[in-house]
Amino acid sequence: MADGTSTAPPKLQVTADFPRDPRLFARDHATAIRDALRETAEEHHRRHIPWHFKSFAVAKYGYTPRSSRYKKLKAAIGITEPLVFTGATRAQVTTQKTITATQKGATLIMRLPLKGGTGSFRLKAGQTSLTRSQKTIVRIIEEIKAITSDERRYLADFIREKYTAKANAPGTKYRTRRRA
Repeated sequence: MADGTSTAPPKLQVTADFPRDPRLFARDHATAIRDALRETAEEHHRRHIPWHFKSFAVAKYGYTPRSSRYKKLKAAIGITEPLVFTGATRAQVTTQKTITATQKGATLIMRLPLKGGTGSFRLKAGQTSLTRSQKTIVRIIEEIKAITSDERRYLADFIREKYTAKANAPGTKYRTRRRA
C-alpha cells in the first residue's frame, strides 16, 4: 500500500530449517517436516489465538489504545474483552482456519467476519491511502497476528518434538551403507 500498511489476512507463517539426518530419505524428511509444521500451526490456532480475546491480551500483545468513546460504548453494554463487540470476530477467528504446509513452511489463515476482513483493499480512483475503517481492519489483523516470545519458544519446542517423533517413528526407512 502507499502508506506501508500490510493488507494480508490474519495469518501466521512458520518456517523451519531442520538439518536432515543423512540416513533419512529426502522424501521422508519432507513428509515429517510438513506434518510437523501443519501440526504446529494447528496447535498455535488451538492454544494461542483464543488468548487474543482475553482481558490480559491488551498488555500481552500490545494492542493499540482505543478511543474513550469506544471504551464508554463497550462499558455501557458490559463488554470487557478486547477485539470483541458482538462476538462474531472471536467466533470466526477461533473456529475457522485454513492451514497450508510444505516442507519449507506453513501458513495459518483466518478471516474476519467484516467487510474487508481478508485485509485486501483496493484503493478507489483518487484515493491515496486507506480509509479509517480499512485502517481499523488492518490494525485488528495485526493485533490477531501478534505472537510473543514465549509463544515462539513454545512453538519451536513443539515443532522440534513433532518432527523428531515423526522422523524416528517405526516404519520410517533409513539408508543403509553397504561396506565392501
